[in-house]
Amino acid sequence: MDTIPDNIILHPIGVIRNTTKQPFLVASAAGLTMQGDLAPTMDRVRESEETISEVILKGEFTELLEGIDEYSHIKILYWAHGVPAEGRSLKKVHPMGRPDYPL
Repeated sequence: MDTIPDNIILHPIGVIRNTTKQPFLVASAAGLTMQGDLAPTMDRVRESEETISEVILKGEFTELLEGIDEYSHIKILYWAHGVPAEGRSLKKVHPMGRPDYPL
């Protein structure tokens, strides 16, 4: 097997903007926590499926979008920059931050 590197360096090529002000889930050293009670949070999750986000790329990457209108869906990988370091090192979490679901 090939050696697995210890680090990966990411360089941002753009940003994503939308109207979401607070995330549904927050990662911390304590784990993944749902923000609020289940029913209203799940309503927010369902509503978010209709949220339109704007993807803004750095100028030198705009040519990568040529022909994008031929597709119905795209996948975007993103880095949640607001997550503290201890929240990024989680190994196991309860799905959706719900302790009633097993690890």
